[in-house]
Amino acid sequence: MEKQQESKTSVSKKRNRYILLFLIVTNFALLTGNLFWFFEQRGITGISTGQASKGPEVSPVNPPKEDPEITLSHEKSPEEEVNPMIELLEKKYVVRFSVGTSELSPRSQAQLFEIETALSQHSELFAVIEGHTDSQGSKAGNVKLSMKRAIIVAKYLEEIGVNSKRMKASGSGELYPIADNNTKEGREENRRVEISFRRNN
Repeated sequence: MEKQQESKTSVSKKRNRYILLFLIVTNFALLTGNLFWFFEQRGITGISTGQASKGPEVSPVNPPKEDPEITLSHEKSPEEEVNPMIELLEKKYVVRFSVGTSELSPRSQAQLFEIETALSQHSELFAVIEGHTDSQGSKAGNVKLSMKRAIIVAKYLEEIGVNSKRMKASGSGELYPIADNNTKEGREENRRVEISFRRNN
């Protein structure tokens, strides 16, 4: 009888231990689940793996996409657009000469080719050719020299294709200086032929 009672007592103790162990495990699982839920609600992760806790994830902000159908363009106003005709009418070519001469330098000849090109592209224009001198020499002699220089320029333009009817040549002598005739540099500036464009009437 005593052995039977001991046996029953031993079984009962074992069953109680199993039940107690089951309750402990169950409570631990419930507690662990509650903890995970608690941390997830606050954006805290890495608890179970030992990782450092992080704040809530922030999705990157993508820059706004450009609409391919929208292009930024700046339309020039009439004031901003440069009319080639106006530019030519405002432009003035200057051909230089040595003292007392009317010979064209290679550089001056290259300038005259530019004038021929402009006139060939714009039939409504003609060239005004004005000869000038420095103040050295007599006034009458300077008028003749300035006219000779203007004619030399006109003849060269005619040789390279400009119709003589589209040119007007004149000589003003020393009347219209653009620099000081008392200096060497100033006199060099004044020995010139100016070529500008005008519209045909």
